[in-house]
Amino acid sequence: MEQHKNKMIAGTLLALVLAAGCSSGGSDTPVVMPPPPAPTSFNQFVDDQFAATADDTDPVSVDDVDFAFDEDPAAFETLLQ
Repeated sequence: MEQHKNKMIAGTLLALVLAAGCSSGGSDTPVVMPPPPAPTSFNQFVDDQFAATADDTDPVSVDDVDFAFDEDPAAFETLLQ
C-alpha cells in the first residue's frame, strides 16, 4: 500500500510540473518584428559619396546596405564631366 501511495504522489508531482511548463500565462506580450528598412537609393548614395570625397576620405562599407537601383542611364553624367 505504501508503494502505491508513493507512486501516486510521484505521478501527481510529475503531472503538476509538466502542466506548469505548458501554461502560457495570458499576459505574454506578442513579439512584433519591425518592418525592414527601406532600400537606399544607389544614385543618391553615389552623389553623397562624391560630395563627401577628399584626399583623406576613408572607404565606406556597403556590405549591409540594401540598394534600390534607378533606371536612369544619365544619372552620373554630371559627376564625371
